[in-house]
Amino acid sequence: MQKTFALDLTVLQIEQLWHGVRLLEIDRPFEAHECFEHVFRQTTAPIQTMFRALTQLSAAYHQLRLGRARAARNTVAKACRNLELVGLLSNTFQSRVDSLLEELGAGAECARFIEPPRDSIRWPVPDSLPRPEECAQPFLVEEPMSSEQNSESVGPGFNQVVGLKLVESSGSKVVAELLVTQHHHQPWGIVHGGVYCSVVESVCSIGAQLALPKGAGFIVGVDNHTSFLKATRSGTLTTTAQPLSRGRRTQLWEANIRNEQGELVATGRVRLMVIEAGQSLAGETAALKAP
Repeated sequence: MQKTFALDLTVLQIEQLWHGVRLLEIDRPFEAHECFEHVFRQTTAPIQTMFRALTQLSAAYHQLRLGRARAARNTVAKACRNLELVGLLSNTFQSRVDSLLEELGAGAECARFIEPPRDSIRWPVPDSLPRPEECAQPFLVEEPMSSEQNSESVGPGFNQVVGLKLVESSGSKVVAELLVTQHHHQPWGIVHGGVYCSVVESVCSIGAQLALPKGAGFIVGVDNHTSFLKATRSGTLTTTAQPLSRGRRTQLWEANIRNEQGELVATGRVRLMVIEAGQSLAGETAALKAP
């Protein structure tokens, strides 16, 4: 007889759960794996078992993306066993996964490697995952800020000096624009790499701060890895940042910067830490500095 468990998830855990699901739906299994694994390491059974299964499922999908058919099939089997332990393995989901494996060439008699899929895939997820309405605490749906609020959120200081303009901002997505001028150039007349790093840091920090419950504390960056992909001399750069992982003490955000032609010119990830309200920060009590 199959065992069932009451999966009493917190608001943050269920938010992370569905953020990972959304990543799978837009064909980003590696990022989904990172999101699920972050929660897995902070929980205990049976919730931990569920997130272990989702981590394994995401890993299997990533392996398929790399053409590693046999490894993916073995990882899917482990994920299904863990889903069964917490009562989340249905015949419908099992059938969908099996059909996909067959379609991609990763069936029961598959070779070790296959041709990686070329098209985008909306990866299957279990049908009976805990929904937001089942959470013991209210699940808050984030509303993007208005243009007036966006302007106020930039405020005086570094972002204003750089010329960063927020278009959309919430705890799940931040979009900002930067009109390139000669002040952003390095000696060769192209945008200075530090500008890309700064913009990535800013948009990720804004999103991470908005993701925190009111009064929970303040966000500071601890690691910024930005790669420069294409030189730019002029025009408007658009940056979009989204969270890969939002934990109680740390968050991981990714930002992509594109030119007016839609080309990716820089991409970066920022790991951020939560400073609890009242803690010391650079010799002072952490607090928002009003103009």
